Amino acid sequence: MLPITHNTLLRQQRIQVSDEGETVAISFGNFSRSFNYEVAFILGWMLARASREAKALLNEKRFGFMVTGVLHDASHKLGPDANQPFTPKRVFNVNRDLTPIDRVGARAIGKGMVVLTIKPVDVRLEYQAALQISQWIRMHAKNCKRRAEPNEKRHWSKIAEEYADQKGMS
Repeated sequence: MLPITHNTLLRQQRIQVSDEGETVAISFGNFSRSFNYEVAFILGWMLARASREAKALLNEKRFGFMVTGVLHDASHKLGPDANQPFTPKRVFNVNRDLTPIDRVGARAIGKGMVVLTIKPVDVRLEYQAALQISQWIRMHAKNCKRRAEPNEKRHWSKIAEEYADQKGMS
């Protein structure tokens, strides 16, 4: 969890990203929303893109890279599917009635700041925190995609690129 500043009240909140089945949940403070993994990929992509824009506006020259992952034994009882239902060769139905893509977004708002929007809430983040959260979202979305569609070989970035092409955001 990561402390964030919520709206203009400038009080610290906690943010948490988790997954269950084919859905990714994000919570800050007492606000929580769930997304289909495809929407989560796109939200993570938007957040990372806005973070890079905010960093550029700040004129930040430092270069760094971030690696996110969980080392585990997939067959271990505490592995990534520990609390998930075991149904071999089953493809989960994708629930598209969760938070739709048109209710989420991210944008850079000046030097080093990003606004994450999950209507009706806007969360203001520093670009480093936004980048880290985008990676958390992407990691949990990958777990959901693997569980929902184990034979799907499409890379997460292709899902985001298809959306960007549709919206003319490339």
